[in-house]
Amino acid sequence: MRVVLRDLGRTLNHDAANLLRDRIYAAVHQGYIHQWACRERAR
Repeated sequence: MRVVLRDLGRTLNHDAANLLRDRIYAAVHQGYIHQWACRERAR
């Protein structure tokens, strides 16, 4: 699966991109091992 994160109206910083990545990951992930990009778990 490939996800391209872009905001057409502004620059998307690393923290915002990582949070979005973690939210997507949590929504589609199956299994017991998780690999988060952010220090805080995505909600």
